[in-house]
Amino acid sequence: MMERQYYYKKREAAKRAPNKFLSLIVDGMDQSKSNLPHFVGRTAKAVNAADQLKTHISGVIAHGQNEFYTFLDVGQYPHDSNLTINIIIMVLFRLKDKMVRVVINLSSLVSL
Repeated sequence: MMERQYYYKKREAAKRAPNKFLSLIVDGMDQSKSNLPHFVGRTAKAVNAADQLKTHISGVIAHGQNEFYTFLDVGQYPHDSNLTINIIIMVLFRLKDKMVRVVINLSSLVSL
C-alpha cells in the first residue's frame, strides 16, 4: 500500500510542476491476450498455439506531460528488465525535445 501512496504523490508532483518533475508508469498486457489471431472465448482444439504470432504490448503514461506511448514487441526481445529499460529510454528521448522547450520558455520569462 505504501508503494501506491508514494506513486500517487510523485504523479501529483509531476502534474503540478511538469517542468520540474517527470513521473512515468510502464505496464505490459497479458501476453496471451495479444497473440494473433486472437479468438474470443475458448480456443478450438484445432488451433495450435505455436502457429499464433506472439506479441507483447507495453504502455507508458508520462504524467504531467499529457503523453501516452505504446510499444509493440513481436518476439524480438525477452520480456525482462532490459525491455523495460529500453522502453523508458525511448520515452525519454521522445520527451527530451518537449521538456527542453518548456525549460527554454521558462528561462526566457525569468530573464524579462
